Amino acid sequence: MDPPAQDTPPADRLVGATLGGKYLIEYRLARGGTGAVYRAIQHPIHRPVAIKVMRPDLPEEELENFEQRFLKEASQMGSLQHPNIVTVHDFGRTEDGACFIVMELLEGETLKDALRSGPMSLESGLEVSLQLTRGLRHAHRAGMIHRDIKAGNAMLIRDPDGRFQTKLLDFGLVKSLDEVSVTGAGSFIGTPHYASPEQARGLTADFRSDIYSLGVLMYRIFTGRLPFYRRNPMAIAIAHIQEPFPPMGHRAPESDVPEAIEAVVRRCMEKAPGDRFPDAAALFEALNELRQQLAPNLTSIETISLPAVEPLPSHGGRWLAASGLVGGIVVLASVGAVVWSGMPSEPVATRSGPNVEVVAEPEPELVHEVPVLVSSEPSGAVVFLDDLNIGTTPHAGKLRLGSEEPMIQTLRLESTGYRTAEAELDLSGETATAHLILEKVPVVVPKKKPVPPPVGPDVTADGVRFTSSEASAAVRFINTAPEAELRSAGIAGRQVNIILGARPFSSIGAFASTHFIGEKTVEAVRRAAL
Repeated sequence: MDPPAQDTPPADRLVGATLGGKYLIEYRLARGGTGAVYRAIQHPIHRPVAIKVMRPDLPEEELENFEQRFLKEASQMGSLQHPNIVTVHDFGRTEDGACFIVMELLEGETLKDALRSGPMSLESGLEVSLQLTRGLRHAHRAGMIHRDIKAGNAMLIRDPDGRFQTKLLDFGLVKSLDEVSVTGAGSFIGTPHYASPEQARGLTADFRSDIYSLGVLMYRIFTGRLPFYRRNPMAIAIAHIQEPFPPMGHRAPESDVPEAIEAVVRRCMEKAPGDRFPDAAALFEALNELRQQLAPNLTSIETISLPAVEPLPSHGGRWLAASGLVGGIVVLASVGAVVWSGMPSEPVATRSGPNVEVVAEPEPELVHEVPVLVSSEPSGAVVFLDDLNIGTTPHAGKLRLGSEEPMIQTLRLESTGYRTAEAELDLSGETATAHLILEKVPVVVPKKKPVPPPVGPDVTADGVRFTSSEASAAVRFINTAPEAELRSAGIAGRQVNIILGARPFSSIGAFASTHFIGEKTVEAVRRAAL
């Protein structure tokens, strides 16, 4: 196949080179912030492969961590041999010390591209979800976490018999359960559209974080839409943390997703990790039961073809390497800062009626990044930027704005006991700062108005009988008598304190039913009111 001319600059020093003495680089397939992916031929067996090479010119303080994560990826992925996970053949270093990984080269399209035409059918969606879950189950059983499950990291390929197979890609973010993350404390790597709430908070991710991300992906598979869509990554991450699960019928009214499927997806996307499926094995069992109930003709998830996805041509198709280097990442630090790099374009579509109508929601191009610093006197105020909750003061973060985002936005601070303060925040410069002094609101304690005693027939309260007039007089007495007068009536000190703290009483019955007010006290009140 001819190399893609638009992505093969003549100056690329690796094109034409041989890595490890046996991998001849033909051309570059993709590149990202930490490296590039190339198509190569493995000699002497002449096998086409994809090679992921880490960029060697990273800052020195970052290089060691990236190399650790890169080589860990290679050793871990090499142990994951499964039909629904991309295969790693080899790894090593170039002559100048750059790390590389050799993977199988896949011909097909990503699930992200397949979903551009709309949601999948029930049968196809179940098939793809089951295959992805099978691959993830294998990784979880090996003690590995993916941490970046998304539509761009799943690929649909054709096996030699022409049937579709789903591959889980980019385990470059995998880490073992007993390994300390090399990304640093208080941060995470992932994609905000699919990030679990704990990832968005910068907390430790485990198997259940993968379950959440897979739930987001299944939401998109069956509706054609992401559950949370915002115009900037900060808002997306906060939505995953704070906002409730959006019913599929609300997010995509034209969709007709069975309640049983929505229930499984909803459980995957529970905010608390303990409320989700514990791992991919448990999720696979639930999906397999759904398949038997809703699509009994799917006799084997390994052999069924996918009618909702157009077959790829045998020639001139797209060669895609198993890599997520071109995807975006979001890092939320423990202080609440947000750093966004390379936000991926994730247009989505919906399907309506017998004809397909594509309604695109492309994420806007990110054109401007600005540090945002907000403080207040006193601190601890909730910070809203154009009605988006971005944290509390003092707040420090980076915000990258899309082409449609206004550069002047309303900043609002709210704090209990203080008046709301607002200001305009200019995001067009090199930094955006604001310091607001909050005005305290005086506390006004309303006076309690005595409740007029009811007038009615005789009543019995806690065994003590009152006439209507006695009941009215007793209620008036307990609601108005000073402490000394209550004690003079023979009411014990503890009960006096209860009366003073609980009044006004609406009736003698309400008084008698108060905790620790017994028959003796009720009788004393009746006598005092005569």
